Amino acid sequence: MRHEDERKAEQNKQGGIVAVLGVDEEPLEHDEYQDEEDDEFESQKEIVELEILQRANLAYDRLTKHLQELVSKQLLEERQEGDSRYYVLTPKGLEFIDNVRKAEAFVKGFGISL
Repeated sequence: MRHEDERKAEQNKQGGIVAVLGVDEEPLEHDEYQDEEDDEFESQKEIVELEILQRANLAYDRLTKHLQELVSKQLLEERQEGDSRYYVLTPKGLEFIDNVRKAEAFVKGFGISL
């Protein structure tokens, strides 16, 4: 269990909201992405705000500020059910993540870690 906690902490440092939302850690190769683009979005699950809060290790007010910004930029969709709010990545959000991963891979190609 400790290994999993350490991995999540490292993901959080490296990938921010990308890691928190449970998107695959490894960037897809361009050809793989083309084949799996639709399947990846369809397999995205909604995640409840409390789970994001626990995984992000942020104060609630800071988290809600970031989530609202992502919703306003149409990178996340928000759905309210009772007292719970659920979030899921939009196609635009997945495209953004793909572009971030490509940029990260490009930078790592020069021996620079983010």
